[in-house]
Amino acid sequence: TRVLVVDDDRDTTDSLATLLRFAGYEVAVAYRGQEALSACAGESAPDVVILDLQLPDIDGLEVCRILRRRRQATLRIVALTGWGRAVDRQRTAEAGFDEHLLKPISMDRLLAVMRR
Repeated sequence: TRVLVVDDDRDTTDSLATLLRFAGYEVAVAYRGQEALSACAGESAPDVVILDLQLPDIDGLEVCRILRRRRQATLRIVALTGWGRAVDRQRTAEAGFDEHLLKPISMDRLLAVMRR
């Protein structure tokens, strides 16, 4: 399974990517929304995108909307964010996210979501 981790906090992104690699996933990273969109185009596109909502260029909600328009009912998109209010969950659902997870996340919880 190919995974793309997208977050502008490099330490968070790189740490999560390392943990997912140890769990056996093929992982790429992006630190901006535009990088995520580029990484999702082409033959090495991910199967799963773990996407922060607050990015410096294009927010995660818009990245998700663009990905859903471009492709892929089969692409699994998971929000990993600090925003956990009901309105935030509603916005991610409307944008097309499959899951809405809160930071900080336990590795057990993330791996359970990845196995679905």
